[in-house]
Amino acid sequence: MYQLKHIGLAILLLLALSDTLVFGQAYCNLRDPETIIYDLYPDATSYKSIVRTVDENVRQHVSANLPFSIHFNELGKHTLYIPVKDSKPLGIVHVRSESGSYGLSEIVWSLTPNMEVRDFEFQRCRSRARHYVESDEFKKQIIGMRFNELKALLDSSGQQIAEGKLKVNENSKTMASALIRSALKTIAVSRSGWKREIAVVQPLFNVSQAFPNVSRVQKVTQPYNSNVTKEFDRLFVTPSGNLGSSLERESVVMLRGVNPDGKVAGHVVKTRWKSKEHDIELWWTVKIEAKVADADSSASPSKTEPVKVAGEVVDVQAEEGWPNAEIKKAFREVVGLDFESLGKCSTMAQIAGAEILLLAKFNQDDGR
Repeated sequence: MYQLKHIGLAILLLLALSDTLVFGQAYCNLRDPETIIYDLYPDATSYKSIVRTVDENVRQHVSANLPFSIHFNELGKHTLYIPVKDSKPLGIVHVRSESGSYGLSEIVWSLTPNMEVRDFEFQRCRSRARHYVESDEFKKQIIGMRFNELKALLDSSGQQIAEGKLKVNENSKTMASALIRSALKTIAVSRSGWKREIAVVQPLFNVSQAFPNVSRVQKVTQPYNSNVTKEFDRLFVTPSGNLGSSLERESVVMLRGVNPDGKVAGHVVKTRWKSKEHDIELWWTVKIEAKVADADSSASPSKTEPVKVAGEVVDVQAEEGWPNAEIKKAFREVVGLDFESLGKCSTMAQIAGAEILLLAKFNQDDGR
C-alpha cells in the first residue's frame, strides 16, 4: 500500500487495517474498551481492534530477545487496540497477563507506536503492592522508556530489579519486577505478532507527531537517487573508503509530509545504523523550510527570489532505546545539523546525519 504515491492518512490507515479488523472477544483483551481506551486517550475519536494468534513463533521471538519467555498459557488469541484521532494513530493498547504470588494480574499497557511506555493500569490485580506501582511517583520512572531501557532495569536473570536501577520500596519489588517483565513482553509480542500493522502505524505516527499540519504522507520509493550517492561520495568517500556509509541503505524507509499548500514540511526516515559493536534502528526527523535569501540591493523591489530551501535534523531516536550513554550523546549532538554544515561532519554519527540530510535535500519533489 505504500507504493501509492499520494494517499491521505485516513485512507492509508484504513487500507492497512481493514483486512484484519475484528471486533470480538479474545483471550486477554480489554473488558471495557470503550471506557479504558478513551480514558487513556481522551483525544481519540475512534479505535481499531485487531485480533492475532500469539503462537510458538512469537514465543521464540520473545525468548531470543529476553532472559525469560512467555508461558504456554499466554499463547492464543490476543487483541491489539489502536486509538486514532481523525484517522491519525495515537498509540497502542495491549493487555498482558503476569502471574504472581497473588494470582494472575492483567495489565493494560499504553504504548506509543514507537514502543515507548506511555502509561499503564491494572485490569485485574490482587497484590497489595498494586497501589504503589500505580502511583505517579513510581510511574514517572518508566514512562518514556523503550525496550533496551526497560531491560536494563532487571538483573541478568530478568527476575529481579537490578541494584540501583529503580526506586521502589522493599515490599513492592516483586510486583515491580513483574511489571517490567510484562512491559518487555508486551513490546516484544506486539512487535512480532502485529508486525505488519506496526510497520504502517509507526511511520504515520512519527510524521503526524513531527508535522501535525500535514495533509498528505508519501513514501519516497527510491530515496537513494544518483544525486544523493554522488554528493555523499564527493563529501565522504576517501581513496581508502574509510568514511563510507554506516547506514544499511537497502532497509531505509523514507516518508515525506506535505502541507495543505503543497509544500514539503519535512521528512521522517527510518534507518539501520551499524558499527563494529552496534546495530541500531534509528528514526530521524528533518524539517524543511523555504527561506528568502538575502536580498540583493540592486534587485527589483518586487522580486522575491532567490528562495533557498533549508533543512535541519530536529530529532533522532533509537527505536529500542539507546544501547549506552555514549552512543546516545553522539547522536543527540547531531540534532541541529543542517544543509549548510554537510561538509563539516567527521564522526560516524555526524556522517550518518549528513547522509540523512542528503536524502532530504535531493527528495524535495512531492511528485504531483
